Amino acid sequence: MERRRRQFGFAMDVAATAFTLMEMMVVVAIVILVATGMAAIFASVGDTVAAGQRISTVNRYAALVETVMREDFARLTRDGFLVIRNEKAVNGNPVPSYPGEPEDQRRVRRIDEILFFMRGDFVSARRPLAPGYTAVGNEARMYYGHGQRRPEDLVRTQAPSYLYPWPGDKNTVVDARLGWPATTAGVENPNQYASDWTLLRHQTVLVAPAAGESRVPRDPVFDIDPNSFNERKRLKDHAWQVALQPAAQSVFRARIDDVYEQGGLSTGGGGTGNIGRPTASYPLTRPTITVRQGDHAVWPRYSSGLVDVSTETLADIRSITTAVGLPPATAPNDYFTGGGGARFDATQVATRQNARLWMLDAMPAEYDTNNTRYRMRYETVPPLLGIPESLILGGGATADRVRAYREADQEMLTASAFIPRCTEFIVEWSFGSTYTDTADPRFGQIQWFGLDRAQEDTNGDGQINPQSDLRVADDFSRAQLAGFLDVPQGEFGQEVNRLNQVILGRGGGGGGFGGLVNQNLAEAAFGYYDPGVNTNTTDMNHTDDDEAWPWPKLVRITISFADPNDPTIEATTQFVVEIPGGGVE
Repeated sequence: MERRRRQFGFAMDVAATAFTLMEMMVVVAIVILVATGMAAIFASVGDTVAAGQRISTVNRYAALVETVMREDFARLTRDGFLVIRNEKAVNGNPVPSYPGEPEDQRRVRRIDEILFFMRGDFVSARRPLAPGYTAVGNEARMYYGHGQRRPEDLVRTQAPSYLYPWPGDKNTVVDARLGWPATTAGVENPNQYASDWTLLRHQTVLVAPAAGESRVPRDPVFDIDPNSFNERKRLKDHAWQVALQPAAQSVFRARIDDVYEQGGLSTGGGGTGNIGRPTASYPLTRPTITVRQGDHAVWPRYSSGLVDVSTETLADIRSITTAVGLPPATAPNDYFTGGGGARFDATQVATRQNARLWMLDAMPAEYDTNNTRYRMRYETVPPLLGIPESLILGGGATADRVRAYREADQEMLTASAFIPRCTEFIVEWSFGSTYTDTADPRFGQIQWFGLDRAQEDTNGDGQINPQSDLRVADDFSRAQLAGFLDVPQGEFGQEVNRLNQVILGRGGGGGGFGGLVNQNLAEAAFGYYDPGVNTNTTDMNHTDDDEAWPWPKLVRITISFADPNDPTIEATTQFVVEIPGGGVE
């Protein structure tokens, strides 16, 4: 694969051509090796082995991780959007890496997330229910972030539970939050200690349902006979099923529930093609026309850990993000149906606020009623290695189908686990600009943005504090862009204010939708184009007369992981990738 290289003080590889089938197979193989081989790699490094050999082993593992992530970034497309979420675990309080870690050795840990879209050849990780019927597509959403295991419970049999996953599971388990001790008596939080965390790599294949019955199998699928009219309907693609596999109706959490399908997105003016939630005019019962068992007749959610297919396309996603007139939290049930009252109209132009909020809504994990954010479910091993007969309804081919489906659910819980024992994940971004203040010791170095971060005790007080020590990353409010932005001097402040509003949602200039800098959380969104603070324009060519929505030129990834044989030992790797077409003028 042809590559080009640029100098920024470090090496960056950018793909210039599409991926071949062989390259894709290599990437898949590396992912499997990374996800399963960490313990084996470290196992060969005992207490008696020299430190140099340990470092060499860690470096080989880090190289595998970097290879996978670089390949993903190389497929990134600007036809989607990019979201970087910076977060300190436990509200910025120190988190122990292992049980009994001395308090003076505990430190604040980052649990960042990044989401973007890709073009290439993608396939669902789910086991096919029938030979040859797997969801495939050439568009995908990629998500990196820590997962959340459920507390072990061998008694509860009602889904969702530890033993019995459920595609509608929001995974909003208070006793499973990253870094927090369980509050329920007798419950142990498997995510309390950082050395037990796992970084997920979750790929969502974007694929529109096949028209008509073009994807209906010719042969029976266990007990479902395609020669029967009613049974054949269960094998067709729907908004909630593709190639016999469960699918989410949208990448946006606010649109997952109760979506009905009737053509494509509304184009305004009462068009006949709509995708939305059911109303009295467009009723739809729960998705029972499916190959799934009855208790799984729910709208699939990514937070369950069982779903890696969406029936939205990049074109749908762009249409919603750039035209939506209401934020996700207040869009009414019939907003996307073309019904009365407030409704989606693809000819309208979204405000900065709404466009940004919908991009953030594409993060796969859910919030609870207290606005507490959780993470996608995963498990290190399938909770049930065998499906008990109590879960199998019926006999013969029906029992075989139910068993195969539930086995696939168990397997999917482990499919996205990427880096076990990942104690920290940091994502920072840059326009490629350098520090311009000659009095700053970082003068001439590249500026990185995210949460304030220092990596060493530069003032010698015995603590690493981003407020007093030399920072290796800044909140964007301290950006030094003078001489870098290609704007007249009198417009410099206005342009910096615009970037704060567009990327970080901070108010000013009449925006009215931002807030103060949060030292524990920052959410940066990079979209399609900047529509301005407010707009009531109806113009399909609106992109021709607006400023660009700036994207970062560089993304810096910092990953720490613990030795599975000795959690007191942590290793850290860091690398930088270039975003095609990124940067500002």
